[in-house]
Amino acid sequence: MRKLPENWLTEGLIDFEYKKYMLLGYLKSVEQQFTSNKLYPNLAELIFHYTSLMKFRDNKKAAEDSFPKRLEQIDLENFVLNYRQIINDDALMGEIEKILDFSIPAIHRHLEEGKEIYEWIEKQLQLRPVGLQSLKTDEGYLFIRNGEERQTKVYQYHLTFFESATENYRGIATRYISTYTTSITQTYESIKLKILNNKKLLFLPSVFVVESDYKLPFGETLLPIAKRVFVRFLAQNNQ
Repeated sequence: MRKLPENWLTEGLIDFEYKKYMLLGYLKSVEQQFTSNKLYPNLAELIFHYTSLMKFRDNKKAAEDSFPKRLEQIDLENFVLNYRQIINDDALMGEIEKILDFSIPAIHRHLEEGKEIYEWIEKQLQLRPVGLQSLKTDEGYLFIRNGEERQTKVYQYHLTFFESATENYRGIATRYISTYTTSITQTYESIKLKILNNKKLLFLPSVFVVESDYKLPFGETLLPIAKRVFVRFLAQNNQ
């Protein structure tokens, strides 16, 4: 899987054709991963690169707008004053502008494709509690079953909370416990009882299961999306 450096726009040779070749190679690699329904880390990287380019363009425009302008024409008919920017892009900034004009929509197209795959996968996931639940849901166990596989992966989870100056964020930390084979005799409820007995827990933990209707790449897709869906589910039900 090809990577695109964080500062690829301004590092090395600033040449439109060179940067276009670099970006297209990276996007081709992303496209191959998306075709196999492998979303991460590609989708997160696309979001990073897109927002970085947009921020670069906005900051560049803000810098340009801060320079003085010269009155060039007075349109008396439409009551408009036309100004000309005194400072113009030099060759380097002009080349960067060409790169931005090509790169932003190219990355955006792939970003939209990744979001469509994400939303399709998210909609077909089934999430439900296993048995009686504890009132304490910020920690417990998460079962994940991939398509028609009989194996169920078990994770211990713990919600994390952190805040910025403007809003609060929820995250989730998970630790792999074991894989169980489900059957008529070994249901999710019996797996839950085994965990209680093995861990010798004195309290009833919250246990949830996420099932996918389709088999998906586990580490690159199912696990990260299941965790995001689960965090949102808990946030909505604990408001």
